[in-house]
Amino acid sequence: MKRLAGFTACQLTILLLSACQSEGERPAEVVRIDTRIVENVTNAQNIYVVRPGDTLYSIAWAHELDYRALARWNRLRPPYLLRNGQQLRLSPPSPGPHTTRKSDTQEVMAKNAVRSNQRSTGDTSHAKKQPLPKHQHRSETKKLGILASHGKKIKKKSKKSVTNWRWPVKGTIIGRFSPRRGGNKGIDILTPGPSPVVAVADGRVVYSGSGLRGYGKLIIIKHDENWLTAYAYNARLRVKDKEFVKVGQIIADTGYEGLYANQLHFEVRYQGKPVDPLKYLPQKQ
Repeated sequence: MKRLAGFTACQLTILLLSACQSEGERPAEVVRIDTRIVENVTNAQNIYVVRPGDTLYSIAWAHELDYRALARWNRLRPPYLLRNGQQLRLSPPSPGPHTTRKSDTQEVMAKNAVRSNQRSTGDTSHAKKQPLPKHQHRSETKKLGILASHGKKIKKKSKKSVTNWRWPVKGTIIGRFSPRRGGNKGIDILTPGPSPVVAVADGRVVYSGSGLRGYGKLIIIKHDENWLTAYAYNARLRVKDKEFVKVGQIIADTGYEGLYANQLHFEVRYQGKPVDPLKYLPQKQ
């Protein structure tokens, strides 16, 4: 009996040790912990990891960035091809200790040019004008750019460079643009029922999918280097990525089920920043 009791106790000990060992070696737990650590480090460094379906434009849109700046920070060139798992910085790299900002240099040169003009307007009756060499004149003109001959700023080009804007869908506005933090970045339009959604201007589709959280089935159209528009909460997408579209062309259909049924969320971005769509759409639908 003693030998049997000793044997049974030994078996129980081995079984308990095996159970503890198998419990401690679960790979799923280790993977989850590692994933959380990687996500925390990535977020702390302001780095985005590319996922399937991402494009440069959709990433820039989600983070309210100009796609050209995002490409420049990550040394990307057209057609901006991305690979899954690629890491993209979401902010400009830190300048070196001896780096001089271009804007500072331009500002100093502009001020010096204005002072020089003011000094030279005193007595010029006996002084002959010395024209600048052609290459130097072009260089100075390019660098000063925004200054006129008397040091006044030249008016910036109007934002409304996209012509023939039209409404993306007919309906009632139930949500308006808000510039506040966390506010509505576009307008919400309620349609009487499932309705066709059209492009507000000519352009090229740079995103068509459902990978951006909070937008449902989404289409982003690039109209020129500065202007992009987005059409969210669609029930059906009718165009694909990289497809060219014309103003008034049907690109999607409303009818998304649930809270956003028969609604279109419409946004306009200028150089990556949200602007009020009602300032650019026609007054009448």
